[in-house]
Amino acid sequence: MPKGTIYSTVSLMKAKEKAKLPILFLWKILIAREKTFRTPELEIHSKIGNRTIVPLVGRRENGTFIRREAFAKRTYAPKMLKPYKMIDADLLTQQQYGESIYGDPLKALTKLMMDDVTELRTVAIRTKQWLLSQVVTTGVLPANEGDEAVDFGEFKKVVLSGTSLWTNPASSPISFLKGERKKIQKEMGIVPDTLILSSEVGAAFQEHPEIRELLKLNQGVMLQMAPKELEEGVAYIGYIPELNTTVYTFTDFVDDLKGVTTELIPQKGGVYIKKKSFVCDYAVITARLKAGQDIKPFVVDELIRKVEKDDDDKIELLSAPFIRPEVPGSWVYFEAI
Repeated sequence: MPKGTIYSTVSLMKAKEKAKLPILFLWKILIAREKTFRTPELEIHSKIGNRTIVPLVGRRENGTFIRREAFAKRTYAPKMLKPYKMIDADLLTQQQYGESIYGDPLKALTKLMMDDVTELRTVAIRTKQWLLSQVVTTGVLPANEGDEAVDFGEFKKVVLSGTSLWTNPASSPISFLKGERKKIQKEMGIVPDTLILSSEVGAAFQEHPEIRELLKLNQGVMLQMAPKELEEGVAYIGYIPELNTTVYTFTDFVDDLKGVTTELIPQKGGVYIKKKSFVCDYAVITARLKAGQDIKPFVVDELIRKVEKDDDDKIELLSAPFIRPEVPGSWVYFEAI
């Protein structure tokens, strides 16, 4: 069993800050901020955008009473992410790839610890992006099996059919986007500016006769198309000036522990949404760092600790993220093919 300070909480948390994580597109483009809280339960506020105006009055006339805007408030205790890895002491005595048999044992232990922390944090951020994708495509934040999930309400889902499908030349993707944009602005006071499509829907969009005709006739005035890959699984398709909307395709998958593969944006789907319109709040984590110690609160996004149990030690990541839209109902998920 590894001894010393390498696997101490201080060392693990320092490694956490140094871990190089993948930059995940959906998380990067939609999450405006991440914030930690000192409470185990977090509040959910729902409010419709305020567009009230008042009539003009003379200088000596009474003004107009404005009623205080109401909002719905609920509380939610976020479920815990708790991935872990076993500490394999036998690896410390084995020659690693690229090392000589005279390698520094302390250096080898530090590298193993850093690799373990990076893997745990990568699993955690990929899990959080999957949770975000579920809220975006279903309106519901998943919970543990048997627990109550969070339904944010006001979720907008449109399933196109017949001549409205983007695979049908008679359809109009631009008119559809205009209509959904206006509905969201009217109902929620938010204006979408980002279109995220599956690769299949993205292909239908680019090949649609309406899109090709706009490119031919307007020379970039109504539509600008310059497809290019930004990163693996992510492509910039173009920009629609009239709607102030940037278009991307996005393809990514996750595998659960049962071996089931899920696509984050379903093949038939797309999302019309406002950039940076979601937040991730973290509830306080209560944990015991060593056997026999008192349980303490930790106001952090992720806590990494070593758990000692007989001769089988493990390092464990704890996190209680609550991913939510700043304005529920401020986007639309649609199936277009």
